[in-house]
Parts: sequence; structure tokens; C-alpha cells
Amino acid sequence: MKRLFYQLIVLLLVALYSYTATSKWADFIKFRNEMMNQPIAHWVAESLIYTLPVVELAIALGLLAEKFRKMALLLSSVLLLSFTLYAYAVIIGGFSRIPCSCGGFIGEMTWLQHLFFTLILSIASFWSFCSSNQKLYMYNRSS
Repeated sequence: MKRLFYQLIVLLLVALYSYTATSKWADFIKFRNEMMNQPIAHWVAESLIYTLPVVELAIALGLLAEKFRKMALLLSSVLLLSFTLYAYAVIIGGFSRIPCSCGGFIGEMTWLQHLFFTLILSIASFWSFCSSNQKLYMYNRSS
């Protein structure tokens, strides 16, 4: 059962990152405008415009390859935790304006929904990372 849950989380994360990366590229002008409207320095927003979709796609591809899955799960956990902290900062009033640059159905969520969505995925991603470590440890021990 644990293995099935692990595999489902990996597939869910592959779908999520593939979807978010392609939705950003599909409407790149809208994504760029929304990123430039974020309450962060413009040079940071500008770099995120080009790196974020690439990182999301790299994570998705890494999750598909057994050789890179452990690293992809770690990167996924860090990225999702970053999104979770950002959503929390928005909810507690940490920014003067709160634009959303998420694509597709994720952009339709409220900030509280964003918070819970990314928090649950952060936990699932981190659990999968820890499980992959445990799985590798058990594999090496039995050989």
C-alpha cells in the first residue's frame, strides 16, 4: 500500500509540474505580465519568468526517471514549500498587493485554497522523498 501511495504521489507531481509549466508557456505574455506585477524585485521576477517553467518541467522529467527521482522529489519539496510560504505570507498580509501568476485551474483558487493545496502537496512530496530514501536504504541493505 505504501508503494502504491508513493507511486500515486509521484504521478500526481509529474502531472502538476507538467501542467503548470505548459500553462505558463501556453500563455507566456499573461504569465510574464503577472510575474512582473508580483511584490518582488523586478530582476527576481524577470529571472523567475524564464527559470520557473524550466525548473517545473525538469522536476517532472526527473520524477519520471528512477535515477533522478530522489533529487526531483527533494526539489519538488523545496519548491512546494516555497509556494506554501508565499501563500501564507499573502494570507497574513505580508504584501501590499496579491496578484496570482498561477496558470489554469490553480489560478482560480483563493489564497486559502492555495495554502492548503501547496501544503498538502509539500507534505506528500516530502513524504515521498523520505520514502525514496528508505526504499533505497532497504534495497542496499538486502544486497
